[in-house]
Amino acid sequence: EPTPTAEPTPTPSPTVGPEPTPTVDPTPTVDPTPTVDPTPTVDPTPTVEPTPTVDPTPTVEPTPTVDPTPTVEPTPTVEPTPTVDPTPTPEPEPVSDLAVTASGRLTGITTAGSATVSGLPAGTTATLTIRAPLLAWFVNAPSGCTLRGGTLTCAIVGDGSDVTIPFRLIGLPLTAIRLSVTSNDLDDPDPRNNTYDLTL
Repeated sequence: EPTPTAEPTPTPSPTVGPEPTPTVDPTPTVDPTPTVDPTPTVDPTPTVEPTPTVDPTPTVEPTPTVDPTPTVEPTPTVEPTPTVDPTPTPEPEPVSDLAVTASGRLTGITTAGSATVSGLPAGTTATLTIRAPLLAWFVNAPSGCTLRGGTLTCAIVGDGSDVTIPFRLIGLPLTAIRLSVTSNDLDDPDPRNNTYDLTL
């Protein structure tokens, strides 16, 4: 085996001389602390006189508001009730007043007369009676009449107008000729004119 090479001896570093001690700057002289002027005495704040309390202005009571007079609502006009046309009063039916009259004339011993019946409405009936006076007799019975003794009876049918019945007598009448009329169809308002005395 080969012989190991020996490590070279290191070259010694040159000897370093000691670093010179640096010169120390002298400590600077410290200026003395200046004397501080004493704080001047502060005059005390004068006491402020309190502002006198002003009496508050009294509150004026407001004038009470007068309620306005309420407006009176006008009374509503009442609509007049319409006038109802009255139901026309029906014309009253004419009241039929049944009546009889007569007229006659005596010539010698003959009496010619006629009886008139009025107030007999159409369609109604009446009965006419003629009585002969003393000492006189009917000559005959007119149409629609019957003769019994000294009494002439006639049935009359009204037509709204007057009805005339002729008659004849013979003799010298000493009393009046009595005529009368009656009807069951009427409510006669004045029966006093339903009889008539004919004096010749």
